[in-house]
Amino acid sequence: MTTAGTTDVQATDSLESRLTARALSTFERLAELGRADDARACELFDKFQPAISDIDQVRIAPLSDDEGSFVVRDRILYINEDPVARLLHAVTTEFERRSAANDSIPDPAELPTLLESVFTDFLLHELRHRTQGVETYDTVQRLKAVGGNSAMAELDVLADRDAAWAYAAINVGWGNRSEFLASFREALFLSSAYFFKIFPIPSGRHDKIERAIGVLLMAARLANLQFANTVVERSELPLDAPISIVLSSTRNSLAIYKGEPSKKLLGVANDADGVVQLVVDVGNGNFDSALVRSVKMMSRLNLLR
Repeated sequence: MTTAGTTDVQATDSLESRLTARALSTFERLAELGRADDARACELFDKFQPAISDIDQVRIAPLSDDEGSFVVRDRILYINEDPVARLLHAVTTEFERRSAANDSIPDPAELPTLLESVFTDFLLHELRHRTQGVETYDTVQRLKAVGGNSAMAELDVLADRDAAWAYAAINVGWGNRSEFLASFREALFLSSAYFFKIFPIPSGRHDKIERAIGVLLMAARLANLQFANTVVERSELPLDAPISIVLSSTRNSLAIYKGEPSKKLLGVANDADGVVQLVVDVGNGNFDSALVRSVKMMSRLNLLR
């Protein structure tokens, strides 16, 4: 695997080995968690076990455009080298920028773990597409031809949520709700911080803006939460609930929905709630500002807690 800005072949090979080993350990942990006898384990099993049950090896390799981000052949999962390389480069570049700016001065020893975490979140998102029925590039194109780009955008934002949810379960298990939600929040922040950098959101792509706002609204519910005390949640709208949106054609209003197990309208926001500027921020890649606006919007709609 080659990554932009990396010339040390031995170091690159070592990183690839770490990432593929992390992938396999992730699959083992998913299988272990899915064997428990409770509703969360059943959900995890249904969403991920069929996607990993036929994989014995993981390789990062070049794939054609028709193969998309990943393909499984002969029990080997091939992850497309191009998005992985761009993702790792984005993480490394941001890490180096923070170091140069003395912005909280990150510890260099934390970088390998951060790279593994971002890769794991990305991998879980892609594998969730297998159980959503959109594993192949051809299937995605046929779905878009029938339901438009927004049909895939909704599946993408739900895959973002499920990847973050599985990420938290793998890292901390189910025991401590505060720790689980903190890890869930971390994964959502990784999505907004890095995924949207390597898959840019053109201002003209309505569907991609919808996906990004859906992730931001889920992250907004956790952004300012302190985990020192007992977490208070609504039983009908827990803090890890999947959320998606539909943006109006004029981009000055949006509808917010709770997803699975039954879709429910949570509220409608308009320009008085900051929809227009939120869309502008997302289209310009200003995700820090967009997250602040998302928090304010969800607060106005009484959807933060």
